[in-house]
Amino acid sequence: MDLSIEKGFALRNRTFTIALAAAATLALGACTKEQPYQIDLPMKELMGHVIDPAAWTFWRTTGWVDDETGTHNRLPTTEEGWLAAETGAVTVAEGANLLMLPGRREDDGDWMKIAKQLYDASMESRQAVIDRDEQKMFDTGGKMYEACVACHAKYLLPKLPPEERDATFAPLPEVAPKDKGATLMKVPAEPPK
Repeated sequence: MDLSIEKGFALRNRTFTIALAAAATLALGACTKEQPYQIDLPMKELMGHVIDPAAWTFWRTTGWVDDETGTHNRLPTTEEGWLAAETGAVTVAEGANLLMLPGRREDDGDWMKIAKQLYDASMESRQAVIDRDEQKMFDTGGKMYEACVACHAKYLLPKLPPEERDATFAPLPEVAPKDKGATLMKVPAEPPK
């Protein structure tokens, strides 16, 4: 065999071996690479500092409240109020993304489905604010609430002792008839303590 051919094979084999070793090193590095984000904040604090306050900020700008002086629309009346409503919706949407991060999510099934529902409802809520659509804000706020209740029912309540389950959540909003067949959702003026 010609010596130049042998050198060619050897050179190709060495190049292939180096390329294979480099690919294996990169693949191994990807498997052991540290995640670029931190999830050290406990779920209770993420909910208490980010998601809950943002949700209540949005919910306080939707629907109607009955008191001794009559029925009052909660829709924002200033640009600052509209901005607060939009910020609340967007913050809940981004909070839903945080719930879906590897290491924070509980599972890849219902947890992800419910978090995605929360994200979608929150982004619909944002669009309702942009559109200044009172009924859409009310409806999408209800979708956000339904996602929250579904998640808590499946993932939080079963972990709590029975005596803490009722005290953990604000009462469900009451639904009462409103003029022309619409519904009225009564929500607490302030978040639960």
